[in-house]
Amino acid sequence: MGFDMMAKLVAFKFRAGLMSAGVVLCVGSCLLAQEKPSAPKKDDAQEKAGTRGKTGTKQTVEARLKAAEKPKGKTPIEDVEKTLFATRRFEQTVISPDGKRVAWVETLIGRDGATAGKTAIYVADVEAKATPRRLTVGASAKGEAGAERTSGGGVGHEEGAVAWSPDSKRIAFLSDAVKPGQRQLYVASATGGAARKLTGVKGFLAAPAWAPDGKTIAVLFTENATRASGPLVAETPATGEIKDAFYEQRLAVIDVASGKLRQISPADTYIYAVSYTH
Repeated sequence: MGFDMMAKLVAFKFRAGLMSAGVVLCVGSCLLAQEKPSAPKKDDAQEKAGTRGKTGTKQTVEARLKAAEKPKGKTPIEDVEKTLFATRRFEQTVISPDGKRVAWVETLIGRDGATAGKTAIYVADVEAKATPRRLTVGASAKGEAGAERTSGGGVGHEEGAVAWSPDSKRIAFLSDAVKPGQRQLYVASATGGAARKLTGVKGFLAAPAWAPDGKTIAVLFTENATRASGPLVAETPATGEIKDAFYEQRLAVIDVASGKLRQISPADTYIYAVSYTH
């Protein structure tokens, strides 16, 4: 055999060996890949632990709901509202002529902290430290000043327009205890006791003032009026047959002993105020 032929034969065998070796290596790597053990499967505990961090699961939804139910801190506006509702508003304050007692009209505050258009009268000695006494129509109330309900459980009324008698022994005031919105004139002792009703009018009463002799009380009276007079008072809605009606506020005098009311100013003259010179 020539030299060239022997060289070709050796080269062929060498390439064949490499190919066979390559096949063996390929087969070995494939076998190794197939025989490599798979990663262990997570157990139930691990799966549950992994799902806790995911959003949208039952546990995370419940956690967010509980967080939303927790009471949040009050906003600045809520603090302001609480302060305003806690403030006591005084509509009128009058010292007795002898200077020993003081009476005032205070706006009543409901249990929800809001006002309901009700007012109450309280009387207290200037020097003594006793609890102020509620002056109201009916049973005397001993509740705390500013409370909406009386000690007997009754609701408050619109009571005010306090006027001391010249001798400081009696107090005249207006109250709508009989009919809401319709105020009548009452007189009560400054030391306590039931109030006595003097009028039974239909209309609007305002600004009672005692005469110097203590026998009569002057008032501003608008007969048959359905509301208070004034530019800031809402009009009463017209119903039924609408007619033109003009209501003049007149000066009237009420006899304390009999309760008789007599209008003394002209019917076509509007009276704005009344005052006695003592």
